[in-house]
Amino acid sequence: MSTPYIGIYGATSFTARECLTYLCSHSEKDKFQLSLAGRTQTKLDKVISDLNEKIETVVLLLTDEQGVKEWVKKCQVVINFAGPYALYNAEALIKACAEHGTHYVDVCGEAYFVAKMIERYHDTAKKTKTCIVPACGFDAVPSDLIVYLARQTLQNSHPSARLTKSTTFFSVRGTVSGGTIATLRSTLSLPPSQRGGSQWSLIPLTPPTSKTKWPTFAATEYVPGTKEKLYGAIFPFAPFDKAIVRRSWYFTLLHDEKDPGFRYEEYVKIGSVWLAWIVSLGVYVFFGLYFFVPLFRKLVDRFLPQPGQGATLEKRKKGWARLINVSHTTTNVKVITKLFAKGDPGYIATCYMCAESALSLVLPPPSGTSLPDIAHQGGVLTPMTALGDVLKERLKRNGVVEVESELVIDSGH
Repeated sequence: MSTPYIGIYGATSFTARECLTYLCSHSEKDKFQLSLAGRTQTKLDKVISDLNEKIETVVLLLTDEQGVKEWVKKCQVVINFAGPYALYNAEALIKACAEHGTHYVDVCGEAYFVAKMIERYHDTAKKTKTCIVPACGFDAVPSDLIVYLARQTLQNSHPSARLTKSTTFFSVRGTVSGGTIATLRSTLSLPPSQRGGSQWSLIPLTPPTSKTKWPTFAATEYVPGTKEKLYGAIFPFAPFDKAIVRRSWYFTLLHDEKDPGFRYEEYVKIGSVWLAWIVSLGVYVFFGLYFFVPLFRKLVDRFLPQPGQGATLEKRKKGWARLINVSHTTTNVKVITKLFAKGDPGYIATCYMCAESALSLVLPPPSGTSLPDIAHQGGVLTPMTALGDVLKERLKRNGVVEVESELVIDSGH
């Protein structure tokens, strides 16, 4: 079997360079080849020079349909770092990959764009048995993975039991990337009703009627078996994460008619209920002003990083993310799942997770694992429905994340 090609588009971006550094020092680097594509040859040459590696480069504009087609057909998987994805014509890459049988991953966090790609290319990708997998960075691998682990832990011991309510609390040390800010700005071109993104926006089901339109400003959750009580404030990235987790749930539901229904929420972990209220109010007011008051937005933008800018390597290495998930079930146990990601979530963790997602699709799976059945059917999928145990083991074995999950008797809280 020939050595697979991993194509990287947007190869001169800040996140792509971080990903390339990781891939070029990977323990399996002799098992794949790289092909870097971007809009400017001089910038591509600079990337190659900085890496001190011999790697193929291709000057490619996504408006060049024939050029995109030829490059995609050469690759076995394409990683796209050129975001915001709706703004920079990622659809051209997704279309070519879906039509020609080349797997695709990215670090997209734009629910409205993913919804369009599902509508337009899910069936095409199924016909060619191609995996189109957006959201393979910190948005939304940790969220998807932690719920996947909770469900897996539960059903290993209680096969007939199901998750009913699952809540993840985030503790994060990191910086906001220029790419993330660019994505935030790109949503301003959307109608206000589409900016938040419903967690039901990526599946063909009608959401249950909500009793309130207000978000939860102060969430609480007990950790069974301990005296710990978790408090959570509004997490700005939760809407997209919840949409991805909900799509994973939908694919599970297709094969599990006994599923009783499922609620998923995310919050920033805070020290007390009153502080959670204060933080949530601050987040709510800030984003309200940013989205709807141009003068405020103009002032804030002066202090935010631009695309291509990022934190220093020292700061990136000091970053981390800790997640704790408490999942209620249909039986007398709860599932406590913890995940720790090393490195700045917006830079290092995102790049490493995306790289391992791509490798999961083209390299032999770790011993004792295999891709989920749905991956062989193809479609616009989520990280865990496409990659499952293969990605979980790759992330663990390569030191990207540490995870643990256990069942605890429900004390009735």
